[in-house]
Amino acid sequence: MPRVWYICMDEVPGVPLHKVIHTLSPQQLDHIASQLKAILDEMHSISAPHLGSVNGGPFRNQYFYLRSLQPKKVWTSVPEFIDHFRQLLMLFGTVEYTEELLADFPQDGAFCFTHGDLIPQNILVNGSTITGIIDWSTAGFYPAFWEYCRMHEEASNYPGWSHILDIIFPAPRREREIAAFHRLRGVLEYNL
Repeated sequence: MPRVWYICMDEVPGVPLHKVIHTLSPQQLDHIASQLKAILDEMHSISAPHLGSVNGGPFRNQYFYLRSLQPKKVWTSVPEFIDHFRQLLMLFGTVEYTEELLADFPQDGAFCFTHGDLIPQNILVNGSTITGIIDWSTAGFYPAFWEYCRMHEEASNYPGWSHILDIIFPAPRREREIAAFHRLRGVLEYNL
């Protein structure tokens, strides 16, 4: 008997945050930030014994580029995760460049359930109420820094998003991590 797969979908009210963020007041942005922080806290409380896909296997998404270069296994530590990118970068970069870029990522720390692409385009709102989060294709268990860096990549495009991020992450911005993440994605997208 053949396997049968289903996709269940439901229509969620609201519009993508990026379409209305410029119209929202500081109080509305604060309200969105408090909801998003609660969502992130709940997501990040979900743990797994390894880094990888939500189905328990290795990652299979756009962050791991060519199918032939996608991970063959799950990782049990952040250094193993970073080493995967080291191997990719070494295909077309120097040792010095690779090590300089990867040195800005924390080499230890926790990993947690992560959306992977939690940016204004993927957050639905109705007024200042979050009604849904869409596009879970990159979700999985990543190092704790991954979600933080990806969310900050879009900050310069939307001033209101910067306001939201400053509330969710009140500590000083981790500029070196954000820049390294952006460079890593750029180098891999350009070369692979």
